[in-house]
Amino acid sequence: MNKTLIDTARGAQIRVLEAGKGAPLLFLHGAGGLFPDNPFLDQLAERYHVYAPELPGYGESTGEELLDDMLDFALHGWDVAQALGLKQPHLVGHSMGGMIAAEMACIAPHDLSKLVLVNAAGLWIPEHPIPDLFALLPFEFANLLFHDPVAGAALLTGGLDFSPAILLILIQIL
Repeated sequence: MNKTLIDTARGAQIRVLEAGKGAPLLFLHGAGGLFPDNPFLDQLAERYHVYAPELPGYGESTGEELLDDMLDFALHGWDVAQALGLKQPHLVGHSMGGMIAAEMACIAPHDLSKLVLVNAAGLWIPEHPIPDLFALLPFEFANLLFHDPVAGAALLTGGLDFSPAILLILIQIL
């Protein structure tokens, strides 16, 4: 995929991966960011003109200080679409990017062609907020992400113990 830097109207500089031909597709990544290899995006690029921006604070993208809440993320998404000159793109969001894409669709439902949510993190409802994934400690993830937290913890850590007691020992050692 080609990599370019764009500037948004609000002053963020965003690295965008781009490839393919066809209808425009804007892909929003999850909290893990974009990977060095993206076979999913490569396959999408066989049918669509894919644009995969890195959110501010990821990779080479800047402007994280401009984003305070989910509304800011959604407006940022539309700023990126505007900076890229996209008219009614297909909007695909994965995990946290799915939440952002859903919010973008709520703000401007007529400005996108289709909405696809891939394992979306949920919808932002102030009365029922989702946990702040960036404030969680490693041992807290399994309880939130898996029906069977013990099996989930083993899957996420490769069997390593990230319980609070172990983390405290590691901190003391370091």
